[in-house]
Amino acid sequence: MWTTIPSDVKRIIIEIIRNNLASDIKDTVKRLSLRRFSKYSRHRAGRATSFIPLFPSTMSTKTGKRSLCAAHSHLEELHACFHSWSSFEDMGVKRSQIDIWGHVGCDIDYYSNEKICRIYNIDLKKKKHRANFKWMRIIPTTVATAEQILVPETLLKKRKNQEKITSEKVAALNEKRKAARKTRRVIFKRAEKYVKEYRALEREEIRLRRQAKAGGNYFVPSQPKLAFVIRIKGINKIAPKPRKVLQLLRLLQINNGVFIRLTKATKQMLQLVTPYVAYGEPNLKSVRELIYKRGHAKINKQRIPITDNSIIENALGKFGIICIEDLVHEIFTVGPQFKQANNFLWPFKLSNPNGGWNRRKFRHFVEGGDYGDREDRINDLIHRMN
Repeated sequence: MWTTIPSDVKRIIIEIIRNNLASDIKDTVKRLSLRRFSKYSRHRAGRATSFIPLFPSTMSTKTGKRSLCAAHSHLEELHACFHSWSSFEDMGVKRSQIDIWGHVGCDIDYYSNEKICRIYNIDLKKKKHRANFKWMRIIPTTVATAEQILVPETLLKKRKNQEKITSEKVAALNEKRKAARKTRRVIFKRAEKYVKEYRALEREEIRLRRQAKAGGNYFVPSQPKLAFVIRIKGINKIAPKPRKVLQLLRLLQINNGVFIRLTKATKQMLQLVTPYVAYGEPNLKSVRELIYKRGHAKINKQRIPITDNSIIENALGKFGIICIEDLVHEIFTVGPQFKQANNFLWPFKLSNPNGGWNRRKFRHFVEGGDYGDREDRINDLIHRMN
């Protein structure tokens, strides 16, 4: 029954219970019904006199009178079953709605055991009085339980979708972590294999040099397959043909650098642009430092810094290149996927060299300038510009 009482009537009942607990509730109902209806009613509690609000100030007198009369009828029914828990259950008040030594809503006074005993003449030494005292402290509340609150269907659907999305995200994250752990093992094994390969190449070259020297011969190294080209001149006063070659080599700005495969065609192109570039044969250290420090990927025609192996794997995974060490190996050894790996790299944007250029920059390197072929001495320039 309590749950079916209107909210304004509940408010009146709560005020009556709160402010007239020291007297009999039935007598209070009779007295209040004879009083003049106003927004405040005088109530005497002991020696103190105070004004007690019987209904909200926004409620009209006619509405307040109607609500108060309804409150009286409900209050008599509540008072009749105030001492019986089964009666509370008959009224529809669940145990979770009952605050033991609690409050109705948030506007009820707390009373000590001694005050309750003094008001109702209860002797806690007597067993019968103790049983009554147990129920005297039970007051029905207006707080609904979780079972009584009806959740909108849209909110339930929203919660269900959110739970589904969260579970899918967690599952995807777990799968991603498992795949990352598996990929890390593969990357580590590949890096170990590449280190062994580089050391074997270095030892083989040393062995051949010693062998030639021991036989009184000269060691002639193999022709280089890789070159690193740096543009050292701007855009002014360049003939159309060298300008086109620089464009084909992707050297659009001063201090730009690219790797190229040395073939007959690329060597002829370098001859055409020799006065505008410096190039040579980079070693493993230079290739690795350039890619690690200045390496950027070309993804959807955008310049993206290489911050994660997943960037390389997503773009070059179909070619067997899944990490940065694979990329370094493919570039340095000029492997079968060199074209795709080199095109994946954005042209390197280098700084001016520490210590500056030579005094006559636009003379050939062998004449004391900077442009032209430097062979293995390009590594010193890379180190100063990187």
